[in-house]
Amino acid sequence: METEKLIRKTKTSHMSNAKWIKLFNACQEYPFTIGGVEWQFLGWDTFIKNSICVSDCLHNNERFNDCLPAPYAKLNEIEWILIPSQFEAPYSDKKRPLPNIFNDIEAIRVHLEKYANFPIIEVENGIKIIGYEY
Repeated sequence: METEKLIRKTKTSHMSNAKWIKLFNACQEYPFTIGGVEWQFLGWDTFIKNSICVSDCLHNNERFNDCLPAPYAKLNEIEWILIPSQFEAPYSDKKRPLPNIFNDIEAIRVHLEKYANFPIIEVENGIKIIGYEY
């Protein structure tokens, strides 16, 4: 199903391109690395794990270049972004398990509130920035 049809099926759109860009810039200015971020795009069966600091990956402030989290996807295709409270260490494996890494969710929330009133909801494993409501 094409993206525009999926967007029409939503109840509310919470994020514009400008607001997504403001979020990415705010996260880039956060003094610590925000890790383990999960991205869900409209119509995708699964989420993508990628950095939220993607300001350098944008083309004309409306879509991604040929880079992650989703090459050539438009910003209006982002359904939600999850910032987890903890996540697996990037180089952990069965032979060399490493301890989980933690994001300071409250500090991140306070930091983001300085930039805009983002549609943030608390979930069991962190916070989600919601692009669309159904």
